[in-house]
Amino acid sequence: MLTLRESIGIRVASLVGVLGFVFFAPPTLLPLVVTTVGFGHFGLAFRYQAEGKHLTHTKLLILAVSFVLIMVIAFTEPFTILIFINGIGFITHFCLDEARLLNGKHSLYTTLEALPFLVFVTGIFAEAYLIEDWYTPAMLIAGITVLIYVALMIRSGRIPNATSYSFYAWGLITFVAYNYVRFMPEKAGSVFWAVALLHFAIWYGFYWYKLQNAPEAKEKFVIRTLVINAVVVVLAALYYFQYPIPYLALFLGAGFYITSLLHGISSIRPQELTASLR
Repeated sequence: MLTLRESIGIRVASLVGVLGFVFFAPPTLLPLVVTTVGFGHFGLAFRYQAEGKHLTHTKLLILAVSFVLIMVIAFTEPFTILIFINGIGFITHFCLDEARLLNGKHSLYTTLEALPFLVFVTGIFAEAYLIEDWYTPAMLIAGITVLIYVALMIRSGRIPNATSYSFYAWGLITFVAYNYVRFMPEKAGSVFWAVALLHFAIWYGFYWYKLQNAPEAKEKFVIRTLVINAVVVVLAALYYFQYPIPYLALFLGAGFYITSLLHGISSIRPQELTASLR
């Protein structure tokens, strides 16, 4: 597994790069870039899940049912509802994957560590897309969570690990972002794109370092990454230049959000969910 220094380096480099891109990129370009990188990530993830035999018959059935439910929401509810649900689903996936990539074991502690981060991002999306005043409840939930967490830490004598410090940092960053964005709800979309790009960058960085001592596996990973992203980039370019191809609807907001939700659902491991409450 990666060393603590490598894990921190990946996250710092990803954060600096993503914030720089989000700050300087034209608003119209940001969604297209995230969507393009996202579809490449989703494709690779599904491929590795299939090879790792994580896509069982039960999970495929769950995905089929989820797809139907998501489509019902997409066609019967306001588009902002789909955006909000996808935002919460993606940030939950981010948290589950973050613990996994840092080799942390899911437990009640990791849940409590991630909860303020999840609550703050939920608040940003709720106020932007549901026109709800979520700030006070978000602060209360986060504050109570921190108190419970500290009390349990003192009682058990648990020492924070890499996963703990990661969620401390994400919680602090999103707390600052929340207090900034809540006065400019039009910036909420940038928060989602930033979180999505962070996840993609961290995931690619993790596998790049993980495969350093496995040249054949690394070569296969690089080739797959280049091929699938080349295909997606071509489709994105066709979409950007408005070529009338039906499949390019994938690059519309709904297509990306639906695929993003299915990606998050496919990556759920039941044993991690049960462990996260113990």
